[in-house]
Amino acid sequence: MNIEEVKAQEVGEDSGFFMLLYGKAGVGKSSLSSKLGQNVLVLDCEGTASLIEGIFRIPVSTYEEVVDYKKQFVASEKYDTLVIDGLRSFEVMVEEYVCKVMGRAEFSAANAKFGDLYLKKRLIFTKFLETLIGRGKNVVIISHVAETEKVDEANDESFMFYEPNLKDKELKNTLPALSDLVGYLGVEVKDGKSFRRLDLLPSQNKVCKNRFNIKEVIIGESPEEIYGKLNDAIVKFYKK
Repeated sequence: MNIEEVKAQEVGEDSGFFMLLYGKAGVGKSSLSSKLGQNVLVLDCEGTASLIEGIFRIPVSTYEEVVDYKKQFVASEKYDTLVIDGLRSFEVMVEEYVCKVMGRAEFSAANAKFGDLYLKKRLIFTKFLETLIGRGKNVVIISHVAETEKVDEANDESFMFYEPNLKDKELKNTLPALSDLVGYLGVEVKDGKSFRRLDLLPSQNKVCKNRFNIKEVIIGESPEEIYGKLNDAIVKFYKK
């Protein structure tokens, strides 16, 4: 292709987004994700989304199953949003697939000559996402939270650090880099009422990110209210 013929990329509200959503069990991650599109397809890697009424849910147990449904989703005109519910479980599926392909009995450092298992897993994991996002549809990955106690060297005080639950250190960097949104969903109690908080702002103690210039924590009493405020912020971003 002649570079003089290349057209400027156009990005709009119908471009879709890739979101990594994490938090503790029971805060409403699956419920919120089910609202992030008109027709949401959930690939349930953990069996936890079955308690949500009215969603299109498919239990999956292998990487091959996920890939098959991913291809159908991309080609489908019915669904506009894909949710992969259970990041760590999906990572294990990829590990099991790599072991099968490479003829290994298990996925472990002792069994990985020169890290070939880990390299293969990272390549497959990254390629899976790269061929899924950027197609005008929403993609959401749900994760439990991993908590680590760290020390602030400036004042010698400890604090808890929150991030998506992944074993692979390289993928911990790769997934946020690919994401348009990385959000920590939590619950707080104020004046006797419970509120959900969606934090998209990077900080010392949380891995968060957004490409939509959202500068405040989104607070609401229900997943529907959180979704409404998030959607309003994204629409406002594109109108600018």
